Amino acid sequence: MDYPSLFNLALVSKHIHPHAIRALYHKPFMISMGKESTPTWDKAFELLHTLEANNNRYGRLVRDTSGIEIWQRRLVRPSIDLDNRCLAPVVGTWYVRALKACPSLQKITLSFATSKELDKILRTLNLISFGSSSAHSSQAQPRVDFSASSISFSSGPSRPGVDGRITYAEVLHALQRTSIQTLDTVEFDEVDWILTDQFGNSSSPSFPFPMKSLSISKSSDQSSNSTHLFPRFPSTLERFSFVLRYTTESDVDTRLPKITAPKLKELSMSHIANQCHALSSYTSSGTAPPIVVSTFTCFPRLTTLYLYGTHGPSLLLLETLAQSSPLLSSIDFHASHWISDANPLSATSYEIFPEVRIFVTLQTMQHLREVDLGVLPTSDSQRYEGMKAMLELKGSKVKYKCCYVD
Repeated sequence: MDYPSLFNLALVSKHIHPHAIRALYHKPFMISMGKESTPTWDKAFELLHTLEANNNRYGRLVRDTSGIEIWQRRLVRPSIDLDNRCLAPVVGTWYVRALKACPSLQKITLSFATSKELDKILRTLNLISFGSSSAHSSQAQPRVDFSASSISFSSGPSRPGVDGRITYAEVLHALQRTSIQTLDTVEFDEVDWILTDQFGNSSSPSFPFPMKSLSISKSSDQSSNSTHLFPRFPSTLERFSFVLRYTTESDVDTRLPKITAPKLKELSMSHIANQCHALSSYTSSGTAPPIVVSTFTCFPRLTTLYLYGTHGPSLLLLETLAQSSPLLSSIDFHASHWISDANPLSATSYEIFPEVRIFVTLQTMQHLREVDLGVLPTSDSQRYEGMKAMLELKGSKVKYKCCYVD
């Protein structure tokens, strides 16, 4: 139900009012973002004051801060409401007050640009103490009842006159000082942290907490740094999502990350870019990352595989999956181009997509219920319909797309 409907429902019915209010403030920063609603300073402070009023009466209903980073990005844009030079500091203050007003969060969005901002956020959440100095001796110790199971990281608005970006080491070392023990879900949304600090020092830290689900969204010029976001102990990881957005025309490293997680059940790797599906250029990878088959040999519990916009689904990959991941029920190669194992540069369709052998391999996957074969090397929409029909008779839903002729 949308925000206006919930609001009206809360006004007209005494019986539904408490339930509508709880739903309204469960995720207020996202619900408020309707098609007709753009964050403004008036709306931002109105919401903040509502959350803070009466000892955070409505703030205590908030469970999820998803969307708050969008408010930050839009509020920091040039505005007639405030002097542009002081927008970022005011946005930062608004954000910290909003977190403080919501003590019962289950999913938190941590948005920061400097180590000082991160430290202030962690103190606001009472996840680290102020130290043992006399000036702060009365401050509360780190909370041991931290209830949030999900944290999303986002780069906060940059501040005028503040040089340097925060490093991976600064972020991960700060998190190590917290009282957090474990997390269910961790998300990294286009973070622009760097490896080397202003003095040229670099390190190779890793995420300090075990987790069940990890999601990383990066632009292509940041992709080589993604391994530092992996957990130090990946044995608990059950879901992994990696999204690479190609944003430059330069020669950058677009390889998909290799991850070792024996309990992994869901694996999703996506490459978002302008892709050409012309038959004449089918074998050209363009910016699409190649698939390294050896990556997929250690996922015995995998049930769902999603590879979007990649270069390299192949017979060998399917055979590897059939052998190493016998529980697979869903395979999705959406917008991906196949290659020949024997000759990756081959432009011959039956070498690229050996239909009979692929059919036989898919048949061996006893739990397979759906498969998207991606973009196949033909412009004939009927060419692979026979294989599709036979697979569907066996209980598997099949999809694919054909190339166009340019």
